Amino acid sequence: MPDTKITDHQVRNCKETRKQATQEIAAAKIGISVRSARRVEQATALPSQREAGAWRTRADTSNTDPYATKLSAEECWIKTESRVMIAGADPGFYDMYRKSADPDRLVPYVMLAGTPYQDLMAQIK
Repeated sequence: MPDTKITDHQVRNCKETRKQATQEIAAAKIGISVRSARRVEQATALPSQREAGAWRTRADTSNTDPYATKLSAEECWIKTESRVMIAGADPGFYDMYRKSADPDRLVPYVMLAGTPYQDLMAQIK
């Protein structure tokens, strides 16, 4: 199912079932795709032990709310051309850059400042 995370329980069940059945059967028994079953089989850590991904799937997004799905009246959404994102740096690294909710996008700025998802954005010219 899209947007459904595979749980630790499903991973354990898949690996256990796989000892006696095909990948297709193991995937069907726990309710995941065969492709996901392949990923589960190759993984060395359980889902709860892996680091969360640091990427965005939308080009234009909120600068203050990492969970926003639509534009609110009081909020500015960032609309830019191609850019570079630096994520996962030491929190002190971001202190050197602007943290405005409506930044000047021609200079590097911190997006989602103060959240676990903060990152530095720099426009590519």
